[in-house]
Amino acid sequence: MNNFAVGDPAHTLLYLGRNNCGEAGFFDIGEQRREAVEVITQPPSVLPRADILKMDVEGAEIEILSGFAHIEFDAVLLENHSEANRRMVDQLLDGYVLVGGEIRCRDRGVLKYIHRRLFGRAPVASA
Repeated sequence: MNNFAVGDPAHTLLYLGRNNCGEAGFFDIGEQRREAVEVITQPPSVLPRADILKMDVEGAEIEILSGFAHIEFDAVLLENHSEANRRMVDQLLDGYVLVGGEIRCRDRGVLKYIHRRLFGRAPVASA
C-alpha cells in the first residue's frame, strides 16, 4: 500500500470534504471544509505504467496531467471542475479523442478520452 497523495509535491494540506471523503482535495472548489490534514505528495511520475488513467481529484486534473512527461494511456477518464480546466484538458490530451462525457452542471462533468492510436487507419477505398 502506498500512503501518499499525487500532485504537486508543494501541496501538503488536503482539505477534507464537506459531505464525504471523496470531496477532499488540495483546492477549495466549493466542496471542501477549512479543516485539513497534512499529507506527503508525490509527483505523477511515481505512478506505475497503466493502460487506463481514471481521475477524480477535485480540481487537480491539470496539475496531474501536466506532471507526466508523456501521456501514453489508452484511455483517460476524469471529472472536470471548471470550464477553463476542461479546455486545458483538451489541450493536454491533444493525441486523444473525446468519446463521451456527462455535464452535471455548469462547471462539473465527466470526460472520457481514447488515444487516437487505438482507432487505427480507415481503409482506403479502391476505385
